[in-house]
Amino acid sequence: MRTWRFASRKNELENVAALKVAMKNLIQKYGCQAAAIQCWNQLQKEIGIMSCAANALLNEEGIPVV
Repeated sequence: MRTWRFASRKNELENVAALKVAMKNLIQKYGCQAAAIQCWNQLQKEIGIMSCAANALLNEEGIPVV
């Protein structure tokens, strides 16, 4: 059996979760059915993460995000 260990910088997981909640709140606030976010380098520079994980979580909830 293989055990996987993932290294992460401090607060990365919390930042991804907070981004997901913030995005969902905005989507609901404005009655959107989908969302798009520029994630590649600006978001990474600002908060140190890419939004891919938050996007995936929202996609799992049925909210399309690109």
